[in-house]
Amino acid sequence: MKKAWLLVFFCVFLLCGCHSRKPPTVRVVTRITVADALHRETPIRSYTDGSKLKKLMHYLRTAGDKAVSPNAAPLPDGKTYLITLHRSDGTVVTYRHHAFRGLYTPRSGWRYMPPLQARRLQLLLAAMPGD
Repeated sequence: MKKAWLLVFFCVFLLCGCHSRKPPTVRVVTRITVADALHRETPIRSYTDGSKLKKLMHYLRTAGDKAVSPNAAPLPDGKTYLITLHRSDGTVVTYRHHAFRGLYTPRSGWRYMPPLQARRLQLLLAAMPGD
């Protein structure tokens, strides 16, 4: 009888997965700061409102998957923004956005953004008031 209970307990223990699983680490963006690349120290705006974070994250997530060649033509004049994500686990990630080059991601370098999408992000960053 003891062996049967021990076997049942062991099976339940294995099936529920509570023997070795850690809860997944959830990293949520809690704040986004935007700064002009020329004046890095002073953010232009800071966003904490969920709807504004969602709009900005949409552009960061949907940047093209095509890499921009490091030998690409020199950048024409245009505003470069530094977009810094502050996550709930304390990590900070900074992206660069240039209207004519695209989006620089820390993991994959410069990523191509279609001109219309890049322009919309530029307009959003210029017009959306901070919190």
